[in-house]
Amino acid sequence: MIVNCKTDRAVVLVPMDGGNGVWMFPSDASPWAGLHLKVAPLSPIVPQIAEMVRDRLGFDMERAGYEVCQDFADIVMLDHGEDRETIGDRGENITVSVTPSITLYALQPRELVPASLIPGDPDRPLRLATLPDWLGRLPRTRQRLAWLRAWQIYQGILTQNVKAVEAAEVLKAITQPGQQP
Repeated sequence: MIVNCKTDRAVVLVPMDGGNGVWMFPSDASPWAGLHLKVAPLSPIVPQIAEMVRDRLGFDMERAGYEVCQDFADIVMLDHGEDRETIGDRGENITVSVTPSITLYALQPRELVPASLIPGDPDRPLRLATLPDWLGRLPRTRQRLAWLRAWQIYQGILTQNVKAVEAAEVLKAITQPGQQP
């Protein structure tokens, strides 16, 4: 069960109805798809996500039937130098590169809220696209894997019973039918 966020920033994927059965995902201006949230340390993350959804998207997450996927909270180590931090040292400002981490969360809906109901905010504009469109725009680095895993959740992979077997076992079963070990 997800309680606290282990990073100081989070990105939340919120599927919405774009019309004609198309799932649209709102995103902040960033190379990383999703809504960005500065996390309050040591506070439960689900109420923080619910408040962000209410403020940014204009609907109550729980009443609308959305919930945070309890089986998915992927920590992503961003590339070195993607974020810069300014620190003060005796009145001097020094800018240093940091290697930040974020946690990616995925909301799962019972029924999709129409994307047309998102209130406009000129100070924080949102971009809408399908998750495959976002995946195509993400930097082609290892960090992209978290969004690919989130896409698998939306495709129902979490609910499937998948068994992995060694290739040698498959070959043995195919080439030696009828033989008992």
